[in-house]
Amino acid sequence: SNCVYKVNITIIENIKRCTGSNKVDIVAHSMGGSVAREYIKEGGANSVNKLIMLGTPNKGAYPDDGYNKFCESTHPGQECKDLSNDSAFLRNLNNYIPPSNVKIYTIAGNNKGDNDGVVRVNSVKLDYAQENYEVNCKHGDLTEPNNCINAYTKVKSILQGDGETSKKSNQPIYEDESPTTSNEIARKITQKEEPQKSSESNKITEKSISSEKVESQQEKEEEIKLDNKKQEE
Repeated sequence: SNCVYKVNITIIENIKRCTGSNKVDIVAHSMGGSVAREYIKEGGANSVNKLIMLGTPNKGAYPDDGYNKFCESTHPGQECKDLSNDSAFLRNLNNYIPPSNVKIYTIAGNNKGDNDGVVRVNSVKLDYAQENYEVNCKHGDLTEPNNCINAYTKVKSILQGDGETSKKSNQPIYEDESPTTSNEIARKITQKEEPQKSSESNKITEKSISSEKVESQQEKEEEIKLDNKKQEE
């Protein structure tokens, strides 16, 4: 895009301005989900269509789950304290429920049973979410398609509009076979799109054949007109 970002407005406002959209969809991992929720709470609700959170400790993180070690090694400082299960920041954030026009989705990892090695499954889930999903992945892999294809395909499905009307929350997502290469991942994701592409291709072919028939008929009519004119002369 040729749109130049302005430094005096937020990233979301820049995206809206450059794309001509009134709202954005946010996909956030871990702490990023809490930041997005705070943005919505502090006046951003009218700018967000969907918020998809992967492994976000919405109800707080617990030291016994390995959170302290993980957070201190990646985000040392006040932000780690703000995400602990007894923080004032989370108490305040959880007292706020976003308006219904903001669609909330959560995806929790359960490779350790009730947690993803860092955050508890029940801490990720929100009662007011459109859907609360579980995938058999660890915390750091939730954003890696090669390591957690289930989270990736679910995010893709949500962004494309699937699963918005039903509320079958808390349903774990599993697959019989997990792809191990990028090619396999691409193949699995595009399988559902192939029939549609084939249908569109058939329509184009039919249109082309129909056009050729019309042109052929027009040529024959022109030839008949020329023959009649010669006979008259």
